[in-house]
Amino acid sequence: MAAAAESKPAFRMPKLHNNPTGWGPSAGPEQFDDTLYQPFSKADRLGRVADWTNTLYPQDNKRAYRQYQQYGAQGSTAFTYYHGEDESSFSLVDNSRQQPRSKYGSKRPATNIRRPGFGPGRGGALGLQNSMRAGTQNNQWNNQRGGRGGYYGQGRRAGGYGRGDGRLNRGNAWSVEVQPEWKLLEEIDFGKLNNLQMTVQDPEELGLYGNVGVFDRAFDTLTTKSDKALVSTSRFFNRVTAIDDPVLREHAKNGGQVFATDNVIAAIMSCTRSVYSFDIVVEKIGDKLFLYQRDNSDLDFLTVDETSPDPPHDDGDGSINAPRKLAVEATLVNQYFTQQVLKKNSIVSIGKSNPFLDTVPEKAEAAAVGYRYRRWNIGTDLNLVCRCEVDGLLVSKKPEELTEDTDAFVMVKALTEYDSKASGSLDWRQKLDIQRGALLATALKNNLFKVCRWAAAASLSGASQIRVGFVSRASPRDNTRHTVLGTSSLRPKELAQQINFQLSNGWAVLRTVIDACRKQTDGKYLLLKDPSKRSIVLYSIPQGTFEEASDDEEEEDDDTVNEFASDIAPSQADEAEQ
Repeated sequence: MAAAAESKPAFRMPKLHNNPTGWGPSAGPEQFDDTLYQPFSKADRLGRVADWTNTLYPQDNKRAYRQYQQYGAQGSTAFTYYHGEDESSFSLVDNSRQQPRSKYGSKRPATNIRRPGFGPGRGGALGLQNSMRAGTQNNQWNNQRGGRGGYYGQGRRAGGYGRGDGRLNRGNAWSVEVQPEWKLLEEIDFGKLNNLQMTVQDPEELGLYGNVGVFDRAFDTLTTKSDKALVSTSRFFNRVTAIDDPVLREHAKNGGQVFATDNVIAAIMSCTRSVYSFDIVVEKIGDKLFLYQRDNSDLDFLTVDETSPDPPHDDGDGSINAPRKLAVEATLVNQYFTQQVLKKNSIVSIGKSNPFLDTVPEKAEAAAVGYRYRRWNIGTDLNLVCRCEVDGLLVSKKPEELTEDTDAFVMVKALTEYDSKASGSLDWRQKLDIQRGALLATALKNNLFKVCRWAAAASLSGASQIRVGFVSRASPRDNTRHTVLGTSSLRPKELAQQINFQLSNGWAVLRTVIDACRKQTDGKYLLLKDPSKRSIVLYSIPQGTFEEASDDEEEEDDDTVNEFASDIAPSQADEAEQ
């Protein structure tokens, strides 16, 4: 009997945990402390404890963190259990791929891939066309390394995409890595900018430059059944920054305090609508302030679906629908479209010759772009001189008639469709002819920051209309061939109303940023949009930041800057004599 009793298993009472702090379960076992886990409900599929390979939401983003902690939503397909013996024919659970909806910035790691090649040398030509032509052969964007100051060359700061490891940031990545030696001076919260208002009088015309063509109204009659193939162009697109613009430099000697291009000013005016990070370089010389985009800047690229509820993401597999490649594609499409919609043999001069012809390579033709230099009074003894761009004329005009005719100019832009089955989008080929208004509203909502910049730039340039083209891929898997399905005509004020953008608020935001920069001492600064917060920060940076050049180039550039500074800013000795 004793032996039988010893063979029976003994029943031992489990240890009862006492919670001295109140009712409810006590703290978890110590061996499970600091163990990552994925919350799930009983309805979820079986999965593993944690996944360290997926790119999830950063925990410092409260809104995204709520999405990360969603309960019973099966937020990640990586946790799905699959039967390992015969997965191709049988599985224990539904293993179909699910595409979770996400907030801004979900699964968008920064990319370190170099941008497409942009020109053979310093101040080189736009290399995007070469990338597109190369892409037609291998169905991929060609990643070449361009020379210094390529893409939109001229000078050391000529908005180029040549030397350097330019990254088109996405999600919660910074547009530029903040260095330890940079000094944070000020942070401007977007919440304080939304209710600001400022009225600015009509600008003063300073001059017209360049050549433009007449808009071909045949594009207004396009339908999805009578579409046109998008035609590439070999014309050279020039983007000289404000600090290297000879016309702006001349005006800096004769008056004015703030100098910039419409691309930069529109980005500042619309910054409260941005999701991705971007940056603007600021140089203060005496009482002069120059704002311009640096080399490898994102501002010269057109983002795609930046403000969409389910924006594109980069899985690192080289997909043509990665955000970086979509931005390059959209930029190319926009450039090609602006030239294709002009009537043949209608290119005329609107005033003085193009001030940037010396940067156009030999045997190359400059793109048809008009430049309007305008001056606004934005405060007591504070004038803004801005170079604005126009893409064409509604009707043919003589140069002397354009100065007074504010209804002559048109801005041309293109919206791109890369996948008709993308989440939250409408099929353009099915809906454009019958639901153009709804389709346009959806496209505007998904590209709010980009469209706000368009509306602000159109108002700055004095364009009477914005012609928006709907351009779709000929095949969703080919990003080198596109089709123009139709166009829409909008006035800048109408477009601003549709997206709830107030130009008076844009002027107030701009003035706030300018005031923050003007109170600093002479030097170089960086305006940087914080990707994790709704704010823009101002850093003080060393003078040579973002400048990569040989010793000879640096000496030449320094001499040019010093000479320019001495021309527009009197020395302390001169001020003392005065």
